Amino acid sequence: MDTLFEKYMVTKPGEKPFLTLDSFRQMFIDIKINLNDEIVGHFFNFAMSIQIDESKLDAHIKMRQKLEFYEAYSRAIDSLTTFEYTNSNIE
Repeated sequence: MDTLFEKYMVTKPGEKPFLTLDSFRQMFIDIKINLNDEIVGHFFNFAMSIQIDESKLDAHIKMRQKLEFYEAYSRAIDSLTTFEYTNSNIE
């Protein structure tokens, strides 16, 4: 997982490397996991930490923490499961 995170990170001069929504989407395309772009965007946003000033800064669109990446990736992979809970599964 660390290699995926590092492979798709964007680097800009003077900034810490970060992962964008576009690079997160591209990762799923490259590893051939077919997910709806809207769903991938939701998982990316749900995993992001709360930012104090989203109107003046762009930190809310830059994923810098591996923990955020792990959560977004896990949510996406979990969405592929289709296990249905029924009474027979519980007993």
